Formats: sequence, C-alpha cells, structure tokens
Amino acid sequence: MVAFEGKRLRDLVEADIRQLIDAGVAEHLYLEYKAEAYGESLAGRKEFLLDVCMFANAQGGLLLVGVSEQRDLQDQPTGIPDPTAQLGLQVGNPEALLLSYDARVVSCVEERLTVESFAIPVAGGRHVLAFRIPDSVAKPHCVRLEGHVYFVSRRERHRYHMDVREIKDLSVRLLSQFERAEALVAKNLETNVYPGEPNLFAALVPLFFKNFLVDVGEQTIRQAFGNFHMSSNQSTYADPEYTLSGLRRVSTRNTVELNRNGAIVLRASIGTGVGAPVGTFNFYATAIDVILRRFVRRAQGFCAIAKIPAPMLFGISIVNPQNLGAMYAEGIVEAQIGPGIHKLPVLEVASLSETAERIIRPLCDVAHQMFGQSGSPCFGADDSWQGPPG
Repeated sequence: MVAFEGKRLRDLVEADIRQLIDAGVAEHLYLEYKAEAYGESLAGRKEFLLDVCMFANAQGGLLLVGVSEQRDLQDQPTGIPDPTAQLGLQVGNPEALLLSYDARVVSCVEERLTVESFAIPVAGGRHVLAFRIPDSVAKPHCVRLEGHVYFVSRRERHRYHMDVREIKDLSVRLLSQFERAEALVAKNLETNVYPGEPNLFAALVPLFFKNFLVDVGEQTIRQAFGNFHMSSNQSTYADPEYTLSGLRRVSTRNTVELNRNGAIVLRASIGTGVGAPVGTFNFYATAIDVILRRFVRRAQGFCAIAKIPAPMLFGISIVNPQNLGAMYAEGIVEAQIGPGIHKLPVLEVASLSETAERIIRPLCDVAHQMFGQSGSPCFGADDSWQGPPG
C-alpha cells in the first residue's frame, strides 16, 4: 500500500516522516526516497519525469525528496532510510519549486497526470518534498522530452523501461478492468424492487477490485464498518450483519453494504412525503449533497482502515416510484422528474485524499441540473462547502 493512503500530503508533519525513518521502512513498489532535489539540467528534469511516470504506470506511489538512504560497503544506496542523516532540503521557495515540478509533468507526461505535492516543514527551516503519484486510470503514460519518448514502470524498488508488448498489454488490461469496474458500479445502482419512496443509490468501486480484497471477518474492519453511519451524530454505531457478499449496516433511513471486492454501496431515503400534484413525492434537493458528502467522508476514513486503494469509480442514481419534485425553498417545488432509475455519469476518483467536497461536486452539479438548476447551491467557487451543516 502507498504510505499515508487516505491522508492528504498537506496534513503530513515531520513526525510522520520520522516515523517512517525510525521504523526503517525500506523502499518498495510504492515508496521511493531521494536525498537531493532534482536538478534544473536536462538530466535532472528527465530523472524527475521518469520517476513520476514509473509510479503512474505501476500501481502509484509516494516519492519523498530530502530523505537520505543508508549505504552499503560499495557506497550504493540500500533503500533503507538513514536516521542519522540530516532530514530535508534547504529550499528558498518550496512552493515555487513544486510549481516548477508540476509544470514539467504537465508539459512532458502523456496522458494527462495529476500529481499531489507538498513541502513538509522539518527542523532547521528545511523541507521534505512529497509527491503522491496516483495508480493512474489513464496508463500507459510516457515521458516526451527533447525528441525522445520513454515508457517506464516500476518493479519492486527499481525503475525499468517497458517493451512494446508490455505497453500494449497494459493498455488492453486497463481497458478491460475499467469496463468491469464500470459494470459493477452500474449493477449496484439498479434495483429490481422499487422502494416505497425515493431513494439515492451511491456506489464507490475500486478500479482494481478483486475477489476477497477485503477480509470482512477481521474485527478491525467490522468495527470500522459499524461506525459507517450517515447521521450527523459522530458516535452512532450499529453492529453490521454478515451477508453473502460481505457486510451490511442497516439504520432507519439508509443501508450501507461492503462487498468483499472493496465496493461500498449506499441506499438512502430522500423522500419527505407526498405533495401536490397527487402522486408526486417532494424533497429538499440539497439532501443529495448532504448525503453524498457524508457518504464520501465516511468512506475516506473507512478505506484508510480497510486498505481499500484508489483509484475508484463513483456513481449515483436516483430511484423513484413516482414523480419526484425538488424543493429549493420551503414548500416551493421548482421542478420534477418522472418515475424510474435515473443514473448519473460515473466519476473517476484518482485519490481519496482529496476533500469530500471536491470529489462529490461534479455529481452534485449534474443532479441539480436534472431539476433545471445551473448546478448545486451547496458549493462556493473554490469547492468550499456552503450547504447545511453536518
């Protein structure tokens, strides 16, 4: 697993890095240390881009710049962090440096790749530069630099150049996996039995899901899933029940299911009662935003505990047995949709370390557009939450 999965890089502090070093966590498939910053020369630019690209074409990973490694008798790096070495880099303007690194990725890595980065302050005014590269859904990526094209990946703790067959196989395998994950999302957004009132279905599926990805019998996971509540009360717990597919947590207004393949599925009531005209359910439209925000926030914490990895596919549907009217002010129905299963576009979630608001906003905007609005009223221009509390 990628170190600090589910935690934003901007939330990391020196103690987190020290914990890795003191524990002697060696480089592996998902982790790379660099003692020095990448240079501005062509060789330095190439080295950085290849390191980013190799993680994206493998399974993602964390690159920590400013962490020295222990050396063997031949003075070669061992991949084990050196606790006696000075931690961090002396960087005059770390934010500007990170922007320059990001510009290199934008201009030289194909297909488009989003890299999370942050300069973690450490003692002595120094910084550790952290880069989180996602397990990309757009692989294979390549580096295009000075007329040359490089396809690289990572095996254990080493970078290597991919051959033509491997590049082709990776493309075919990813497309197949994407289609399987998309089909799983679609399956979980449907129902053969219409509920008595409108329901919101949400499905969060790991792109690289597999059978028995999650051990639902593990007490830590079962306990964490029992805390996967959809209320504003932070202390709400319900003992989950075992099912053929995994675990199910039932409460008065919603049901959350955990599949052994890592998929998390929500069914939540959004109806407030029958209104006018006759045969129409009316509801406060911002309930969609509130429910999705709580769902993703609970999922972020749970996935970190259960070690369910991103990237993920995220989909929602509104299932209503009758006409459904949306209210944006007390008692005023702005618009309505007919009965049926209304599926929204499936969203790719590259990392769960993003804020829940940023993850859900595209789906929330589309949901409100179904009711004639330009977008969700619950977000500011910067994706900040401006909806109901909780």
